[in-house]
Amino acid sequence: MVFRFATSDPFTYLQSQVDRFLGGLETEVARADWFDDATLNPPLNAWIVDEQLIVEMELPGVTQENVDISVRGNELFIAVDFEASRTEESGKYLRRERPTGSRSRSLRLPFEVDTDAIVAKLRDGVLTVELPKSERARPKRIEVTSD
Repeated sequence: MVFRFATSDPFTYLQSQVDRFLGGLETEVARADWFDDATLNPPLNAWIVDEQLIVEMELPGVTQENVDISVRGNELFIAVDFEASRTEESGKYLRRERPTGSRSRSLRLPFEVDTDAIVAKLRDGVLTVELPKSERARPKRIEVTSD
């Protein structure tokens, strides 16, 4: 059996077929341009409620001293240092899925935030960051007057 490809390069043809197949499988979340790849560690959720962006990130075993959060321009940056567990020093892993070392995530903000009012809490291994929309970014009703 002989296969004939539309291009001379079979890899280009295969890539075009995969792109064509996957093109119809996009979801609303996957198309949201302010989300990073959801497969990255540490995982996070982000949603908008009551004029603010809420970000939750799983950080098992991390203390607040090992978390650095900043807003630069229209991006939120979260850097985390996962300390190595005692197992590395005293034993051999059978399975290793929890992250170690330094990791960071960035998230493009969907609106301008009030950086002075950002609240971050680390409780039970979950980091919650509340980023309220800035007053300038909120809708403002304009009164119409007559001459």
